[in-house]
Amino acid sequence: MISHSVSDLGNGRFKIRWREWVEEGGVRRRVERALTVTGKQASAQLHAKVVRALETVGYYEPEARVVARVGNLEQAAFSWLRHKAARGCTESTTSAYGAALKRFFAAVRRRERIADDRVVPTTVLSRDLFADVALELRRAGLAESTIYTTIRIGYDVWVWASDEPEAYPGLPMAPRDPSRVLPRPPVYGAPPAPTLAEVDACIRHLPPRMAYVARPAAIIMRFTGLRVGQVFALTCGDVNLARAELRVTTGKSRREKAEQRTIPISRHLVEELRARVSSQPPTAQLVQRRKDQHAESGKNHLPGMALTKGWERATQTGEVRREVWQPPNRKIGRPDHAFRAAFQAYLESVAVRDSVIDFLVGHAPASVRGKHYAPPTPDATRAAVERIPAIDWTGGEEEVPDNVVVLRPR
Repeated sequence: MISHSVSDLGNGRFKIRWREWVEEGGVRRRVERALTVTGKQASAQLHAKVVRALETVGYYEPEARVVARVGNLEQAAFSWLRHKAARGCTESTTSAYGAALKRFFAAVRRRERIADDRVVPTTVLSRDLFADVALELRRAGLAESTIYTTIRIGYDVWVWASDEPEAYPGLPMAPRDPSRVLPRPPVYGAPPAPTLAEVDACIRHLPPRMAYVARPAAIIMRFTGLRVGQVFALTCGDVNLARAELRVTTGKSRREKAEQRTIPISRHLVEELRARVSSQPPTAQLVQRRKDQHAESGKNHLPGMALTKGWERATQTGEVRREVWQPPNRKIGRPDHAFRAAFQAYLESVAVRDSVIDFLVGHAPASVRGKHYAPPTPDATRAAVERIPAIDWTGGEEEVPDNVVVLRPR
């Protein structure tokens, strides 16, 4: 009779016991063996191998300890990150995922006291681990959105590795209900949108020495509602001055990227862009980066700091409400996204239809008609953008040094 059993030791650990025949000193006798593994799948696999060996040869070789070894959790994370990149994640999104994984594993190493030159084993994963990591990140003063993203990505890696138990042995079973691991996602109230007058004040107050990149980007965002990343992806060839149109080749979602939509632009923006577009080849970047080496490396020099200074200075002069660009219920301000909010709020205030606004800014259509049929007519979108007034350049604009180039003609 074959004797074997599996015992649940708690915390995801299981002990497999069996009795087998051995020969010692010419005497054949039965002895009891046992192996402990982490993870229900790993224990089931080991138990099946033990039973198969007992039924065939009557004993199980000690090489079964290979099943009880632990996998490399960071290796699973790298595999998950490569998978995300292969599925078309943008470079910036992949970089953000990598930063979150780095933050997650740094917290795990501190909790488990694992040296930097040691492997992070798969056996460390548990609900308690994720709870402790979230508490540590919260004590470090990180924003709730950052904490949630870090824990979410760590959980995604856990689920990803669970599909390959042979590659990552010792991995505990991931909870099927993510809420058992994830903290509550942050909830933010919708802050008020700035008016176009407040946006114009920010543009006027941009620091002169930082306005080389920030001013043209801000002007385009004011008239189009595009995201700052989309503005930096524009080339001079994307602007059709004769037809007053702009081709948007990038987007936040896969749908927006696939649309490659062409939007009309205001005649005021055409005048702001005319000198730049007319004097540069179609392949030239519409908004130049600060230094040539940034262009060669493909890195965008986003003007967040300059825009923040512009908003701050306009706030101090009383021309801008602070809550429109630095909401009190958010740890991080929105110096660039406030332009997008102002564009949409203004069009709404002059009774432009939601479907037209959504098309111009690249939002997913809200209605069945918007999802499956043609976008708003060119006449409707043209009429909307032509209602946007010109920039108010009055109000004590600071002098711009000779070595600073701006889009608008002086």
